[in-house]
Amino acid sequence: MGKKLTTQRERLKIGIALAMLVISFIFAAFSLSQNAIAINLSSPTPAPTSTPISNSAATPDPTASPELANSVNGTTIEFGHAHIGKELSYLPTANTITLCNYTTPPNSGIIAQISVYLAGIPEGSNVSAVIFANEPEANFPQGGEPIAQSFETLNVSSVSGQWYNFTMNYSASPNKVYWLGYYSDNITHYFFDTSNDTITVTSQQENGTSVKLPVVWYYQGKATMSLYAIYTPVTLNSFVSQPTITPINLNSAIHESSLSCWDTLFVLLIIVAETAVVVAHQIRNRRYN
Repeated sequence: MGKKLTTQRERLKIGIALAMLVISFIFAAFSLSQNAIAINLSSPTPAPTSTPISNSAATPDPTASPELANSVNGTTIEFGHAHIGKELSYLPTANTITLCNYTTPPNSGIIAQISVYLAGIPEGSNVSAVIFANEPEANFPQGGEPIAQSFETLNVSSVSGQWYNFTMNYSASPNKVYWLGYYSDNITHYFFDTSNDTITVTSQQENGTSVKLPVVWYYQGKATMSLYAIYTPVTLNSFVSQPTITPINLNSAIHESSLSCWDTLFVLLIIVAETAVVVAHQIRNRRYN
């Protein structure tokens, strides 16, 4: 009877040792799963992007709106009235300046060319393109010298009319009214279309006795001259930041995870070995006793 009881006790101890071994392996599996979750959570996460908004540079004057034409070679754009007008000016006067008001677009930059559709007389007339500033309170050109003038003077001799292109180099502000036109030393007709948004004016005649600079403007009517300006658009400084990704060393994370797994297994093996030694020692003692 005593021998049978001893055998049952030994089996009980072996069962306890096996239970500890199973619990140890469960603990090892749990540790491995936690390491895998830690690796997944350590993947890079992009930072939120920021999109600054650039404000408009200026507020447009409450006058003429630009009529945008097509782009030229993808690098320059037109504004103005790039159409041959249905009507022709009458009774032009020599030695005068003729202007029409136009509003520059929001992306206006350097005005590189002004083109005007003109008709002259057989003997021709010397014509140059000009730009005048706007007088906001009067909605007329400012007096004095033009703020810009073409590099060349062209001879207008076409009786039927044609486009004359004048080279310019003027940095225009966006959304601003300017008066564009030409000076002619002889009889020159311009083409135009009626419009409620723009008007055309002519200066007093320049002669030997009058003041050279235009100080008086004569209203010609609500009309838009067949004139357009080619300009280089301004490059906007707005930007969109790219997402910032915080790099991690995956190889290092995997290596550390592997080390932690091996450490866990090593500890478990020590526990199992010690348990086996204790159980064997107790069994041996029981046998001798």
